[in-house]
Amino acid sequence: SEITNNIENIKFSNFNSSINYYKELQNSDSNSFKNIEFTEAKTRIEFENLSLKQPKKTSSCVIYADIRGFTKKFKEDGSNLPEMSKKTVDILTKMYETVINRTGSHVQFQGDRESALRNRYGDTDYVYDGLIISMDLLDKIQESGLDLHIGIGCSYGTVFAARIGFKNRKHNIILGEAVNEANTAEDEFADEDQIAITGEMYRYVLKVFNGKYKLEFENIFTKKENYYVTTCGLKKWRSRIDDIQSKKSSIEAKKDSSYKPWSIEWMFLIRRFASTMTSTMK
Repeated sequence: SEITNNIENIKFSNFNSSINYYKELQNSDSNSFKNIEFTEAKTRIEFENLSLKQPKKTSSCVIYADIRGFTKKFKEDGSNLPEMSKKTVDILTKMYETVINRTGSHVQFQGDRESALRNRYGDTDYVYDGLIISMDLLDKIQESGLDLHIGIGCSYGTVFAARIGFKNRKHNIILGEAVNEANTAEDEFADEDQIAITGEMYRYVLKVFNGKYKLEFENIFTKKENYYVTTCGLKKWRSRIDDIQSKKSSIEAKKDSSYKPWSIEWMFLIRRFASTMTSTMK
């Protein structure tokens, strides 16, 4: 139903007003959000379990992923509507499934834009996991065969999550500085097939590596004002990591195969040398 509603928004080019509406909700300073007690989320955020009376607060990596130039593919006479409707379903489904399968939470579709988060829970780092979701989204759209492009923005910080509205018209909503920063990253800094992250998130992930893969991570990003951008998808990133591990294993194998004072090969050489010296002395 959410996907169907977004097809209508895209079809009639109402997606801009739709996005602006959600942005107004997210930036809202209305009295509706004052004096509300947000409890700390200790598991994955499930929006269907939230309400204005039962909101959650959590540290999260926020992700905005926007399909670029998609609305221009709809013909004004509607002649390709069935084809484009199917493509819309395919795109939104791919983005939704990628987020969920990568331990994230789908917030909402805003036209042809995915809003998602990966909150802090479990044993892995939520900020790095959020970046992995973004890299996978980049791959999924590029490999979709639909001749489309995507721009992605990410940030992290304290996020307030709730579900508001009437019975038949509910909206998932996230609030916080990280939400605004991720929106800015996607809207102003991510070009086609790029991921843009805040400088703070960039430095955070460098600390996660604690020196390991630090150089490789630095090499895939380019600074753009206070943000960092990359075109590196998940497969390319994992390939880089695999190459490093392979080279490291090769170096260690060479070290292990060299002669050592305590090795059998070394003892054999010592005995051979001693035997040679004995024969010479005779």
